[in-house]
Amino acid sequence: MTATCIYCDEGDPGKFAGREHVIPQAFGSFGGQTPTLKCVCDPCNGALGRELDQMLARETLEGLARYGQGRLSKEMRPQRRLRFTLADETEAGGMLGAAITGLDPTTNQLMPLATQLQIENRQTGKTEIFTREALGSFDLPDEVYGPPGARKLTIFAPSKEEHDAFLDELNQAGFDMRMQGPSQLGINPSADETGQATLGIHIEGTFDQLHRRALAKICLNFAAFYLGDEVGSPRWTNLKRFIRYGEGELGARLSDGPFWTGQETATMRFPDAINVRLENHERGVVGVIQFYNRYTYELLLLEGQRLDREIAARFEDGQEPTLGTRGRPS
Repeated sequence: MTATCIYCDEGDPGKFAGREHVIPQAFGSFGGQTPTLKCVCDPCNGALGRELDQMLARETLEGLARYGQGRLSKEMRPQRRLRFTLADETEAGGMLGAAITGLDPTTNQLMPLATQLQIENRQTGKTEIFTREALGSFDLPDEVYGPPGARKLTIFAPSKEEHDAFLDELNQAGFDMRMQGPSQLGINPSADETGQATLGIHIEGTFDQLHRRALAKICLNFAAFYLGDEVGSPRWTNLKRFIRYGEGELGARLSDGPFWTGQETATMRFPDAINVRLENHERGVVGVIQFYNRYTYELLLLEGQRLDREIAARFEDGQEPTLGTRGRPS
């Protein structure tokens, strides 16, 4: 039987050497029944892996959560789509709001303080942060931040050498940083019940189109694996092009409610699982995904449509998937 790519309609048998994982490999394998597809051609598999799977695994809150599950990376990659700042005033003191470089994906430990300029925006009254890496891409107009000598600013760095080098670079770039004198600021982290030092960190990410595409790909692959020929219907074409090429838009929202309604309670959850379901909603076919008992994402996959069979599965690393269906038997 000749395969046809569900994303681009490629039919050359020589372009189906690999397998597409329904749940990206970075998030685990699931016993002897890890769901994979032979209906995604190698070019689509490679492109979607580089553009979407790697982003989801490395640059999102879900990616950070997998490190907490023990699925660490072999390479150091700062999370450029996420923002880490010190959040506990008791611990951070005068460094409250200071940016952290990120999370070390090889150890699941926080990386050092980022070298940064913090400066008050006079128009908004808020403190803005500009890292050393961003030098050359920002401006500091006097009407917004005040004239030299009257600006409310601080430079944070992991060492005095980094601090002084950044200050020199700012002055050389024409920003005229007139400091009032050096200050030494320390952090006193809290300790957990085991005595391990901990820091209160605020992590901020963006649920943008790229993130939606990555989650929608899981939903479509899930449908292709468990519902078979259903995804060959023309009604899935717009979703496929959104995933593969970023064309169009996709309605989506976040929820912090339990995924398994009726099974989960306030004290009984599935914190080690990746949960996926396809269900009929009043607006159409909705794909729902939750990673490790965190945010639940709801994606409107097919507006105004219905499935003959709704399906849900729980995936826990190293375990066989737990599957449930409702509607027409398979």
